Amino acid sequence: MLKQRLVSLLSLVLTFCTIFSMCSVGVYGAKVTAESLGLKDYNLDLEKLQIYMRDVREIKDDYLYAAGLSCFKDDDFYYVALGDMTAAGDSYVNLFAKDAGIKYKNLATTTSYVEDICNVIDKNSGEIAKADLVSIGYGGVTFMSNAIIQFLDGKSVNYDWSKYLDKETETAFKDLTELMKSSLGTAELGSVAGIKDLPGAISAALEAYFYSCVMYLYYLPDAVEKIHKINPNASIAVIGVYNPTKNITFDLGDDMSLDMGDYLDRLTDILAAYIINSCNLPENGIYIHAPDVTFKLTDNSLNMVDLINEFGKKKGEKLAPNDNGHKYIKDQMLKYISFTDKLFGDADGNGTIDSADASLILQYDAELITSDKFDLGAADVNGDKKVNSIDALYILQYDAEIISKFPIQ
Repeated sequence: MLKQRLVSLLSLVLTFCTIFSMCSVGVYGAKVTAESLGLKDYNLDLEKLQIYMRDVREIKDDYLYAAGLSCFKDDDFYYVALGDMTAAGDSYVNLFAKDAGIKYKNLATTTSYVEDICNVIDKNSGEIAKADLVSIGYGGVTFMSNAIIQFLDGKSVNYDWSKYLDKETETAFKDLTELMKSSLGTAELGSVAGIKDLPGAISAALEAYFYSCVMYLYYLPDAVEKIHKINPNASIAVIGVYNPTKNITFDLGDDMSLDMGDYLDRLTDILAAYIINSCNLPENGIYIHAPDVTFKLTDNSLNMVDLINEFGKKKGEKLAPNDNGHKYIKDQMLKYISFTDKLFGDADGNGTIDSADASLILQYDAELITSDKFDLGAADVNGDKKVNSIDALYILQYDAEIISKFPIQ
């Protein structure tokens, strides 16, 4: 009986992954529809899932292979960080700014949640307007912490799926959630380590994570758009969501256990592909993949009971990155973001990029002036080791705000 329930639970988790893998929200305010998901019933199709996950990982891997962002750094370069407990306080934000040698302001807080991100941007529009680089970082711990805490306090958590999903898909998610809860079966798992309703707590954790993923897909494109409207010249870095259940299992008895981290890893890949494909990152934006974060727990290995107790006692703070975890995220940022003191496009060296720079390049291309009359390196904005009318065209497009960065960046 227990094995049947375990298989049922795994199938439901995979079904959630299948739904996300077909997700195509695309813009803020656009609800996910059953038609766009291809969701005709709730039966699991493992062959489809394998195809979807292959495509998802190809999108992610192809992007990361070529990803890179070059930022012009002068003495006034200013970095602003947004996020939750993952980025708050003494975190990767500080480490990144220190290693890069840049000024910064960390606006991330331990009480910030995914649904707050647009309000945080509005409240801090002045700081964002001054920024040369803005990062957005929300971790999976925040995704599930509130729900578990409320559950352990005996409070019911009601999710408004209708805000993010059309009616048919909302019904599908609700039905799947109920099936997930019943599949665990209170009789088999019972009360463990002071948790009166272990299946309920596990269900609360999973449901909260899935719901927060939906919210993240819904709000992130608008957050990116808001930042870009406030400051079109600021580069935007979206830090990937890490899996807070990495290597976490829960013991089902009879030498059986469930590695939940393996299944939620699929969601982090799906979120990555969504951000890359549908988040409307501007030309001067980049996705930073950082899935392999280590936690404050010493060995990153605990069972689901410990996980739930950890949320109840410490609000999940031990599942925030440890020192090595923050260093890892910082290193990932520096892997994809580079800094240069050369202002590409500023051929005349006056600190601005405008038509005068394009004019010098056109004169040089027509052999009216020699290369000692301007900065040849700053003029090669497409990185082809040549300076000609193509570079001038890019500079004119930049001056007209048609593009926000050059190919070399």
